[in-house]
Amino acid sequence: MSTQIQKPEAPKPFDTIKDVFMRSASAIADVVPSHLTAERLLKLALSAIKKDEKLMACAASSLFGCVVEASRLGLEIGGPLGHAYLVPFKGSATLIIGYRGFVELMRRGGQVSTVRAVVVHEKDHFELREGLEQVIDHRPYLLGDAGPMKFVYAVAKFAQSGDYQAVFLTKAEVETARKRSATGSFDRSPWATDYEEMAKKTAVRRLAKLMPLTIEAADAIEKDDEASYVDSTAVEVAQDTASTAASVKKQLAAKRLVIQPEATEAVAGEPPPDVVLPTEGKS
Repeated sequence: MSTQIQKPEAPKPFDTIKDVFMRSASAIADVVPSHLTAERLLKLALSAIKKDEKLMACAASSLFGCVVEASRLGLEIGGPLGHAYLVPFKGSATLIIGYRGFVELMRRGGQVSTVRAVVVHEKDHFELREGLEQVIDHRPYLLGDAGPMKFVYAVAKFAQSGDYQAVFLTKAEVETARKRSATGSFDRSPWATDYEEMAKKTAVRRLAKLMPLTIEAADAIEKDDEASYVDSTAVEVAQDTASTAASVKKQLAAKRLVIQPEATEAVAGEPPPDVVLPTEGKS
């Protein structure tokens, strides 16, 4: 009589991810700000991952790297605050900062007392007047469905002077930003699930680039740009370069020449020690 040896059941993807997180929890505790706890951040992140099969299919190391970065910034992944999201892409996870995450980072510098982003719908009364001073007159429609989104604007109030800085975007401008986004066409991206929140984020990010920012906030904006956004100028340059390269390669194919791209290195200037000065430009 033969006996069969049962093979141990393979661990489920979520159990593997959870095990990696628990074994590496000390890395979170080392970087998390004092107003948060590593336990809460890990719990929220694991809850968000468990709800998404595509996230569970991502490499555990990439997921944990996103959680470490969010913890360093003091932002919660998922949860009621909606500071940041995890977006799966080709087996890896990407950290995307949400609208409320940007607001949180902008306020921490101490120079901004309040930041608001507001969506304007079709039935709202909205008037924008430009001149020596900018005046926004927005009266939301409150008697039912206000209709589709038309505009979005973001306003920041400076703590000391009480002055305001605002930016305004049309629906078409928001759509341009979405189409240039690396995740704009994904079914599970925040653009698909929380469009108006991403419209607010687009306005807040553009506003942030006109404000004095802490190094932390500026670094977060730069990394979010790299993760989720491709600048229109960069797209045009990349398209022109690709088109030119394809044409040259086609012309030289008969001569059997191999074109080796030249390496270039950009040298960035050193940032100021305390703040990053505001710069003009679209997000």
